Amino acid sequence: MQSGRHAAAVAGLLDATADEALDRLSRLASTVLGTPVALISVFDGERIFFKSFVGLPEPFASARGLAQPCAFCDVVRRGPEPLAVADARLDPRFRDDELVAAGGVAYLGAPLRTPGGETLGVLSVIGREPREWTGADRGLLADLAASVVAEVEWRVATADRRRA
Repeated sequence: MQSGRHAAAVAGLLDATADEALDRLSRLASTVLGTPVALISVFDGERIFFKSFVGLPEPFASARGLAQPCAFCDVVRRGPEPLAVADARLDPRFRDDELVAAGGVAYLGAPLRTPGGETLGVLSVIGREPREWTGADRGLLADLAASVVAEVEWRVATADRRRA
């Protein structure tokens, strides 16, 4: 990948149309983790764009993103491991987040981190009831996040080859 270029922008992820490969991974995350909501969020430095999602309520589904920082995404972005929150309504870091106000209670999010250490976004699943996330749940989400990153990296490499 070229230096100074954000991989998500190079891969055409921001503000792009539906993406079947990433939609497939969102559906898979929702199904295997048994949650009504799964989403792939991409950062561009100023906002969060929902590139792919399943079960996301309005107004988030129509807006396809957030203009302001998401408390969950900020914590996941900074941490090396998936973030597991059993009941966000009880956690002072998240209880005022707009996703919680929309019915998101249990949250599990994994960073979408490139091999070079750049965090592109977050793969997350959200439940409407409190839930204790297991080590297996965290591992599954981390594996799916790695699949999202592999797809993005493949797109970046393909775009670089086309330009060369």
